Amino acid sequence: MSHRIARIWKAPGLAIAAAAAMTLSGGALAESPRADYEEKGAVSELAGICPQVTFRVNGRLVLTHAGTEWEDGTCQELDNGRRVEVDGTLRADGALIAHEVELE
Repeated sequence: MSHRIARIWKAPGLAIAAAAAMTLSGGALAESPRADYEEKGAVSELAGICPQVTFRVNGRLVLTHAGTEWEDGTCQELDNGRRVEVDGTLRADGALIAHEVELE
């Protein structure tokens, strides 16, 4: 048996969605939280080889991966100084795992 619960909190300049997937297995309840985060700004400190690149936006480390979706461009078009909007999961260490990168 599996249940999915989602809750969204919004504050000025920040939207956080927390979803918990809960599964009942042998009397144990497993919960996996996910926090969605958005960062907009200019790319700096670009490193790596597509599709796995790292860069900073407003000082925050952003990590892309093979599953990252690209809008209005491709990973190969990313460059230092290019403005982007990144949507992804914020890790406990503050790094942003990119689910989607929009080139502006």
